[in-house]
Amino acid sequence: NIWIYLFAIIGSGLYILFWYIQYIGITQLEQYKQLFQKYRYEIDSRQILMKLNEKEGGVIKWDMIKNAYKDKTGYVLNISRGQFIYLPFDVFTSDNDRRMMDKILKDKSLIN
Repeated sequence: NIWIYLFAIIGSGLYILFWYIQYIGITQLEQYKQLFQKYRYEIDSRQILMKLNEKEGGVIKWDMIKNAYKDKTGYVLNISRGQFIYLPFDVFTSDNDRRMMDKILKDKSLIN
């Protein structure tokens, strides 16, 4: 009977260790560094421009976004299954910017 408890404790510890190693490993790999860098966003009715600096960045066209929703802390723009952009409210400099984002999302029929 004690083997069941011992196995459960060791299994739980190994499970937590596995995910801890995965998390630490992904933060160290060069190809995933961009996930942890700060972006500057320029949003208009044509596209979302995500910039690291003046020379590096990327463009996301609105037709790439499948749907969107707004929660208590920001906007979630779904690109595909497992790919999304999270825009917290603090990336917007004013309430007018948030209202503009709401209007763009409604005009593109991405949000109700």
